[in-house]
Amino acid sequence: MTFDSLEEGVKFYETYAKACGFDIRLGTKKVYKGVVTSKYYLCNKQGMREQKLGALRRRLVTREDCYAKIVFQRTKEGKYWVFKFIEAHSHILASPISRQHLKGSSSLNSGQKRYIMNNLNLNKGPTSSYRMWKEQVGSYLKFFFDFEVDDTKSLSKAIWADGISRRNYSLFGDSISVDATYGTNKYNQIFVPFTGVDHHKKCVTFAVGLISREDVSSYTWLFESFLRAMNGKQPDSIITDQDPAIKIALPNVFDKSVHKFFCWHIMKKLTDKVSIELRNDDEFLRRINRLVYNRDNEPHEFEDQWSKMMSDYEHANLRNNDWLNSMYDIREMWVPAYFRDLYMGGLLRTTSRSESENNFFYYFVNKFLTLVELQMRFQSAMDVQRYMMQTLDSKCKLYSAPLKTRIPLEKHASSFIALVSYSKE
Repeated sequence: MTFDSLEEGVKFYETYAKACGFDIRLGTKKVYKGVVTSKYYLCNKQGMREQKLGALRRRLVTREDCYAKIVFQRTKEGKYWVFKFIEAHSHILASPISRQHLKGSSSLNSGQKRYIMNNLNLNKGPTSSYRMWKEQVGSYLKFFFDFEVDDTKSLSKAIWADGISRRNYSLFGDSISVDATYGTNKYNQIFVPFTGVDHHKKCVTFAVGLISREDVSSYTWLFESFLRAMNGKQPDSIITDQDPAIKIALPNVFDKSVHKFFCWHIMKKLTDKVSIELRNDDEFLRRINRLVYNRDNEPHEFEDQWSKMMSDYEHANLRNNDWLNSMYDIREMWVPAYFRDLYMGGLLRTTSRSESENNFFYYFVNKFLTLVELQMRFQSAMDVQRYMMQTLDSKCKLYSAPLKTRIPLEKHASSFIALVSYSKE
């Protein structure tokens, strides 16, 4: 590998070491006319190590035998390439749980640093602030949060995701929904949850944000912060409402994700956009719902059936309905027939999922809440959501699903899948 600068190469190796579970230290270097021509970085367990033993503080020098290393060498063009790389270690690497104790992992992000600095104004030292932060998030591990204040020093943007949420995103983050339709607290801030679907087909929350303005800059900041929280991993598809600011901000950040609109949100507006006659016509409502939500339709089939429906309701002047015409013009953005091959994680399959998600958030969100009350209610809701996942996981391990046939192959397959699932735990 070749890097534009030595600092870039060293940063890459530090990231690699942190992911693998070992610390690094500086080795020798060669300098010619003030320019580093080669530089060694070694595993922290290589070389001589001094230990202090007992009450008499006796010193013992031991030799470590790990020879993992990397050597960067300068090229004629002024860049640095990996001249030598020894990968194998002679010791056990740190587990995911113990990696937090590595020296290379003891760093704070900008949001955490600002939190500690702000607490200094309240006579709270760094140690106390760090412990307070741990109590709020439940763990020292992998918690992410960031925020911004406006000119009046009032909170204008915030986002947070704990370790469990970030892990769930790594497992179920192929398709996510971003619903910015919740008015949350007494400060008129908008609650924006990032949601997906887990392996039990239940909603799972990856992160939540608060914004004071629904403009392009606020959503851009929110999406960029979410991407940082999730280590830059973009989902395959994102579903949002029709907010014009989101439509502009989202592709600038999630340039590799496919953007679609909530089908459920659009259909929810239908009764307000048609005449009273059609609003009370159950047959019309059933027909248009069957047409829109049918993922088995090919695009041309949807268009033919839509045209026929317009003709059948000519007496209601349906062809001249501006809202229906505008929705038909952007049908590729929200009608499932146009993205049948796109993985959506079940987020668009039925209205029941969207309704259950809305009921879940509205249970603990209302316009009378302070920020502290909102955080407490949200954490309680997350506890319920995660307890449900744990319950379903336990049932999958302890109970066998009923077989649909008497074929021995099905019975064998069910026992094999259960065994693999248990062994992975």
